[in-house]
Amino acid sequence: MIAAAGLTIAAVPRATRRSPPSGRKAVTLSGQGQSIEFTLTAPANSIDFRYSVPDFASGSISLYVGGAHHRDIALTSKWAWYYGSYPFTNNPGDGRAHHFYDETRALLGTSYPAGTKIRLQVDAGDVTPVTVDLADFEQVGAAAPRPANSVSVTDYGATAGVFSFNTVLLPILANNIAVYGGHDNTVSDNVVADNQDQGGGLHIANRFGAVPLAGTTTVTRNTAIRTGVLDSNWQFGVGALWFDGRDSAITGRIDVTDNDLLDNNYEAIQFIDGATTDVHFDGVRITGAGTFAWQLQSKPSGSVKNVVATGIGQAGVNNCLGPDALGGLADQGGNSGWTTTYCGSWPAPVYGSDNGGPTTTPPPSGNLALHKTISASGAQGGFPPGNAVDGNPDSYWESTNNAFPQTLTVDLGAPSSITKVTLRLPPSPAWGTRTQTVTIAASTDGGSYTTLVGPRGYPFDPASGNTASASFAATSQRFVRLTFTGNTGWPAGQVSEFEVAAA
Repeated sequence: MIAAAGLTIAAVPRATRRSPPSGRKAVTLSGQGQSIEFTLTAPANSIDFRYSVPDFASGSISLYVGGAHHRDIALTSKWAWYYGSYPFTNNPGDGRAHHFYDETRALLGTSYPAGTKIRLQVDAGDVTPVTVDLADFEQVGAAAPRPANSVSVTDYGATAGVFSFNTVLLPILANNIAVYGGHDNTVSDNVVADNQDQGGGLHIANRFGAVPLAGTTTVTRNTAIRTGVLDSNWQFGVGALWFDGRDSAITGRIDVTDNDLLDNNYEAIQFIDGATTDVHFDGVRITGAGTFAWQLQSKPSGSVKNVVATGIGQAGVNNCLGPDALGGLADQGGNSGWTTTYCGSWPAPVYGSDNGGPTTTPPPSGNLALHKTISASGAQGGFPPGNAVDGNPDSYWESTNNAFPQTLTVDLGAPSSITKVTLRLPPSPAWGTRTQTVTIAASTDGGSYTTLVGPRGYPFDPASGNTASASFAATSQRFVRLTFTGNTGWPAGQVSEFEVAAA
């Protein structure tokens, strides 16, 4: 809810000298007393908001909670402006001023319940004008202690080739995340957003003289937001996810699964220069793209499944390479929203349109429990149930000790056809072999449960991945519950990943 009138910013392409806000709109507070107010929909103890102020301005904005002044939050323009042409400067005398959004955050000191009103307001002495793009409110937990019997990678050197669980914002003249050559790389569970001139969100390439990509490159469970820009040298858009075989064709296998490409400034997926010959897409959701879902400047081959696009500005596919340009990607079903094609001069992005073609939603696939709501009958401090669905194999849930039976229940969000449950423990050899006794049950309403697999001992051995699974006849269920009644390695139920497979 906006408590005072502000300036609404219309859609802004990247070719202009200001970066677009999320959703292409924001509110500018330009005078004393103007404010923007938010009502919490869930308990929160922190605020994180994106803003922009004039260059060389610094100061604060006033934060109110429940109508009372809580604190002043410092704002600065230091990181939000550049000038001139490539490679750009910090000198206003070079002209062509370009601003983008900064972020700041603050803990509120205590948790406030849903319904609490939180307001950002310009008081006497505060900086003006200040443009507020968005605000997030989160319940930030205490830092988790290092797990018992764990081994720190810092004791032995970081794991090469893995880039996971990172947030990368506002790179200039760079991609958010780039993989240049190497073998068996993994890019997973990252959030990337708002790269500036030159670069895209996620980049896989044989470039800069690197050892060519080999083995399997895995790109999974990443979210890219407002990534990909108009390259000031090339004068065409760069993809949120793009592949470049500039030094040599990319022949190593690439698996692209369960990724979200949101509010893309130009195209969502791009192939350029040399061919990419073994790339496989499964579960890519393209939600908004200023130009295209696919921009083909080289021909890929592999497979494509469950790639669904909505909100495409110009056309589903940019293709001036001929009718066979996408033919190398075997259509394995579930694809929609990108049937229209375009070939011509590079068009300006269009936001809020849907010119990609008809869209259908494929049935759920993969691990249906990932990042879903989960609860437990009990948890040992520092090992909450959310660790079992966070996609991180090194974090884990541990039930209350010495108190069997214990339950772990995941809500899939909607009834889904399921056929298998997989349980994982951390892969570290520090976890000794153990057997856990578990019953698997399910429910359509969270009240009445039906047993899918009766009580059984599941061995977990780090030598074979510390993984156990159980299959059963396909059944439509929303809630899946594990009941633990024994563990030969520790007096509690333990799970690092609770996976539920779609039928």
